[in-house]
Amino acid sequence: MPPAPLPIDVALDLVLASWRSDGPHSEQTVARVGETASRFAARLSATGVATFALVTPADAAGFIHARTRGGEEPELATRHARRTAVRMLYRTLRALGQPVGDPTLDLRLPPRGLLAARPLTDDEVMLCRVTAQLGGESVARLRAVV
Repeated sequence: MPPAPLPIDVALDLVLASWRSDGPHSEQTVARVGETASRFAARLSATGVATFALVTPADAAGFIHARTRGGEEPELATRHARRTAVRMLYRTLRALGQPVGDPTLDLRLPPRGLLAARPLTDDEVMLCRVTAQLGGESVARLRAVV
């Protein structure tokens, strides 16, 4: 039988303590992500959500896309940071034995950068091969990389 979900404030305190004590995260990461997770928990409490297990994808999306304190639309980097904080929160909750999923699982955001990775064309592959084969000793070290 799975354990009963803890109230939001208790669960958040456990997560923050876990991040501070045994997490692989730096002090700065814990401070920044912890502040975002605390704002998420405060928003949930204000909307009447009692436990993290009751959070819906719409609740998570509402937080991630919420306007900033100044009333502006959040920057893309802010939305990515919020989603990352919520995902870290839920990953830790699961590690602590809480019966939760991840309400951000299907939440898609645009990529952060303008340049998307793409496969090389056949011509580009041939150019890489030729460069690796024709270079002198200065390129010899790079052959394995190329």
